[in-house]
Amino acid sequence: MEGCKYNIYVKGDEPEKLEPMDILISDRRELEVLRLCLGERVNFVMGNPKKNTTFRISAEADLSKLDWDYRNPEEAYSVIERIKMPPEIEQRLSERTQAMQKEYVHKVHQGNVLISDAERMENVIYFRGFNYIDELHSDHNADHLDGIKLFEAARQATLAAFHLMGVTCQGVMALTASYVDYKKYVELDEPYYIQLIPACKPDGGAMYSVFSIIQEDSVNASGYFGAYTFRNRELYLNKRNKRKGA
Repeated sequence: MEGCKYNIYVKGDEPEKLEPMDILISDRRELEVLRLCLGERVNFVMGNPKKNTTFRISAEADLSKLDWDYRNPEEAYSVIERIKMPPEIEQRLSERTQAMQKEYVHKVHQGNVLISDAERMENVIYFRGFNYIDELHSDHNADHLDGIKLFEAARQATLAAFHLMGVTCQGVMALTASYVDYKKYVELDEPYYIQLIPACKPDGGAMYSVFSIIQEDSVNASGYFGAYTFRNRELYLNKRNKRKGA
């Protein structure tokens, strides 16, 4: 993983042949978001230094001075499918058969967990997804994974990623938005993976996750969740009771 780098090129200034880990960008904010996702793994390549000066400034900016727009998941959603999952992460996840501990995904029963333990690359987090959980049973013999299970796997991955990034397990997440683009079926006989970018703060507040569902090196679905996270259940209940007029 130490040698995994992503070469970033401005669209129209790229080499004739792109490698799998190369990424094209169209504007400066895309470069900033990729740096927030990938940190120092970003290698910005300038073919024309005079033309791309403003991009270079973003590439050299102190990462601590860059930040997410926590209410705008579309920013990260626009770049996630351009970030290729490293083969070594896929290999490690493909060997996992046990689900993550239920506390990370706010489940009472372990049999309701749909994701494995995570692999992390900077601010991109990966999970293996599973096909079966106790609480969701199909009432027809589908030859592919149900869309509702993919939604639930991505939702669980969001919760787990927030906690892995420092949000306390006592926190309560309230969904504020969701979007899923189902591109093609996820097959039952091949492993699938969830690639997720969490834009979150340990102290709670507005945040989001952006995800893609990957199978056989192809993005089968992608989307995002907007959320508001309370540091603990007491804060959540106080807010909820005020909304109810209690």
